[in-house]
Amino acid sequence: MDQEWDYFARHSGKDPDPTEVQKGLHGAQAAARVGRHEEALDGYIWFHENSVEVPGMGGVRRSFALGSWIELGRVYPPARSALEAIRDRKSKSLLNGFRDLAFFQDVTSI
Repeated sequence: MDQEWDYFARHSGKDPDPTEVQKGLHGAQAAARVGRHEEALDGYIWFHENSVEVPGMGGVRRSFALGSWIELGRVYPPARSALEAIRDRKSKSLLNGFRDLAFFQDVTSI
């Protein structure tokens, strides 16, 4: 989480594999269910960052995935802190004039 969120980082030129992105979310949820909290958090962060460009994944990103992440945050406070940090960095970018619909949608969803 130390890395600053960078708009251009998500545009690597490589199209994300929808199957891998979905597996990433399921892996994070499975880790959370069995109490592997740090692994689950890493998975939610990975999913959040890698699902932006996947068609049809926006709703999942901003509903089911965030809901699961919030549930993890109730039992593992670093998960909540990480989600708040993402929200705060994206909010700051928007307030500084960075125009990005995905950032705005993420902030309002979080």
